[in-house]
Amino acid sequence: MDERNKDEEQGVKKKKYIVPEEIELEEGVEFRRVYDWLPYTYWRILRVMKELGWDMIQIWQGYKANRRPGYCEKYRIVEHETGRVIREEVTIYQIQKAFAHEEVPLEDKQTEKYRRGKLLIAAGEKEEWKQRPVNEKVWNPAAREFYMKYIEEDPTDEEPGTEETEPE
Repeated sequence: MDERNKDEEQGVKKKKYIVPEEIELEEGVEFRRVYDWLPYTYWRILRVMKELGWDMIQIWQGYKANRRPGYCEKYRIVEHETGRVIREEVTIYQIQKAFAHEEVPLEDKQTEKYRRGKLLIAAGEKEEWKQRPVNEKVWNPAAREFYMKYIEEDPTDEEPGTEETEPE
């Protein structure tokens, strides 16, 4: 006999939960959705830590540690000014849970700016960043001033390194 259908064959009825269509609340009482976990990005976590005056330092777990199944990077939370350790061996998942519990916003101005840029690119109003070809020269104005200073001081009219030497 199949175990999955055993209860059905014996006539055991499972409990069914009835959800009322309307829930009456007292005046001033409201529902508030609280999440156990929210998908904060690594970069968002770093920005929140910076606002709090904390740093996340990755803990060394050994050579090739990330090759084992179930590996998770661990961090030490340190106060930036004093260097006092706030928490040892914290994972990103634990930080995400703590931020969700404290209701830290999932997005901020930086996230909105990034998304707005993506939307402009999709709409064709902004060009997507493209890597320059390898053979295209990039000239830094500060480097030009530096280079020109030494060219002007050079007494020869020729470029440096192109002087012909007479054989001995």
